[in-house]
Amino acid sequence: MQARPQLREILLNHTLWLVTLSYAAYGYFQYLFFYWLGYYFKEVLGIPAPQARWANTWIMLTMGVGMAVGGPLTDLASHRWGVVRGRRTVVMVGMGLGAVLGLAGVGASSIVANLPSLGLDDHVFLVTSICIALSMASVGMCEGVFWTTSTDIGRGAGGTSGAFMNTGGNIGGLIAPVLTPFVADKVKASYGEGAGWQVAIGLACVVSAVGGLIWLWIVPPTGDTTSDENGQVPAPP
Repeated sequence: MQARPQLREILLNHTLWLVTLSYAAYGYFQYLFFYWLGYYFKEVLGIPAPQARWANTWIMLTMGVGMAVGGPLTDLASHRWGVVRGRRTVVMVGMGLGAVLGLAGVGASSIVANLPSLGLDDHVFLVTSICIALSMASVGMCEGVFWTTSTDIGRGAGGTSGAFMNTGGNIGGLIAPVLTPFVADKVKASYGEGAGWQVAIGLACVVSAVGGLIWLWIVPPTGDTTSDENGQVPAPP
């Protein structure tokens, strides 16, 4: 039976700090859309309010689906590749895809204009909504990995380590709603409102990608001293 770690030991755990930093990037990306997606649809893209609200609702529901799918997917990946590689893969793919699809969403008008053969000229908002929905679902897939890893790090004090990580996530979530319009306004002065919001959302996509890359240096505890560096238990001879 493992001894409960002391608070100081938890706070000095470099892996927990890396997980928290990544979760702050996760929170930054999510909270930007929580606070500003409706405004972006209505005021920047000029979408009628009922249509914008409907799209916003479905995008948030899609993120919830991503969270639900992410749990079993993480278990499957961990079983197949080990705890370390499995969790790392889920977060890096999820946050990386979230970044790419988010960029595709804010750049949908340019993508559609450059691909006339797709016949989507009259469906730019639909393309935007689908890309952002898939982006949020991809990022949402990572939620379970963060919480499982943070509580694994804390062992007998998993509530403390989880709260520490969640505080970092909320700090990222606090920064996003403030920094996003600031960046948008700065760029807007030179290039127009549309470009300003594209840059501001693009910045969040970069933050998401960096948050995923941090997992290259994160080694979740496996809870089994017989496992290898990937968290897999070798087969008996």
